Amino acid sequence: MESFKKMVPYLLICAIVFLTFPAFEKDTDYIANIVIFFPLTCLITSIVYGMKNGFHLLFSIIVGLLFIPTMFIYYNTSGLGYIIVYAIVAVIGNFIGSFFKNK
Repeated sequence: MESFKKMVPYLLICAIVFLTFPAFEKDTDYIANIVIFFPLTCLITSIVYGMKNGFHLLFSIIVGLLFIPTMFIYYNTSGLGYIIVYAIVAVIGNFIGSFFKNK
């Protein structure tokens, strides 16, 4: 439970970005959000989390799952694969961050 409390601020950042960026996008900006901004947010927050708290696979899984409401609110089920992509990006970022924590 203590490790989940440490995850909450970083997960909130991802959730806020996932839910607010699409609200302000124009018709063609959704590709930039899905391909650039969302993965970049996942990567940066995961690196910072990993540097401060080490590697936790649960963090990466939750980051991927946070995209589900966004997918149903703003996009359609064709974005289902991005859940896995964002989780993988979060695993990579979390691993990189935890590597720097150990040094």
